[in-house]
Amino acid sequence: MTEEGGLNFCKIYEQAVDAEGFAVFLQKLRNKHGKIPLAIFLDQLPVHRSRIVKEWWTKLNISPVWNVGKFFPTF
Repeated sequence: MTEEGGLNFCKIYEQAVDAEGFAVFLQKLRNKHGKIPLAIFLDQLPVHRSRIVKEWWTKLNISPVWNVGKFFPTF
């Protein structure tokens, strides 16, 4: 999502995605946007945090922004 173009690259998977499939998505995202700085907002899905995907964050110069986990205050 960008200020100028709104939502511009999205992939909906018919079934659970694996680390290799998510890495391919990241590569396509990088190709679409060239060398501009990128950040992507993610949940804590294990695939997003896998060793393979972590390597691609660095290679593609994409910064992950993590959603916080559930927080239940104690009273």
